[in-house]
Amino acid sequence: MYEEIQVKRKIDWKSAFTKLGIIALFIIILALIIALPSKGYAESEYEHNLRAFMGAAKEHFNDGNLPSEIGNESIIKLQDLIDEGRLKNANLERDNCNKNQSYAKITKLSNKEYSVYIFLDCKSNSSSSVDTIKK
Repeated sequence: MYEEIQVKRKIDWKSAFTKLGIIALFIIILALIIALPSKGYAESEYEHNLRAFMGAAKEHFNDGNLPSEIGNESIIKLQDLIDEGRLKNANLERDNCNKNQSYAKITKLSNKEYSVYIFLDCKSNSSSSVDTIKK
């Protein structure tokens, strides 16, 4: 009464590979989007550490550690600022900062002006920053 009809399915390889390629491309783009914010976080953390270092250096030098004559310099290492308790809000361990190579230097430019130079050497980045203090 009923006839069995066998239908052969033909695989469309071109369509299958196209769909597979679109899925792979989507996965790669998704992985890149997930990975990018973590790198951006590391850079912003480094910038936070750089600002915290500059603030701690200015605080240290304003507490009576200023050079007395024009052209004279005073230097303090990052480790010394940490030992003084001036960098409590910085996350230097996570950024693998070199506490003995990183330093702050102040130079007396005139009777009322000083230049503060900091160098922060971390695993993620190394850079310097300069600012001026007027008394």
